[in-house]
Amino acid sequence: MPATSASPVLPPSWQPVLEKIEETLAETLRRSAEPAQPPPADAAPTGRDAAWQEALARLDDRLAALDDCAGRAARSADGADVVLANGAAELDRWLGALQAARRKLVDGAGGAVS
Repeated sequence: MPATSASPVLPPSWQPVLEKIEETLAETLRRSAEPAQPPPADAAPTGRDAAWQEALARLDDRLAALDDCAGRAARSADGADVVLANGAAELDRWLGALQAARRKLVDGAGGAVS
């Protein structure tokens, strides 16, 4: 059986590719060792960050509109509660008057029948 080489033999055209990979890895390692610098506070967002901020602004607008809608619904429900309470009070008065009229009829009819 022929002896196999410990490292594969690559075509010469691969050498620049491997060198580029090594350079990229070395640059990545160098950058990862540096402390991260936050962007300046007055820096305008660009690209993907700007898109996210725009989406978040639209979401904030929609949430504010939803909150406003919930407030209008609560005020409307409060108004409906007042109308229902007034209706219930009027119904109680009417039922009381009906009960009084019924007693009057029962008491009057008992004495008038011979």
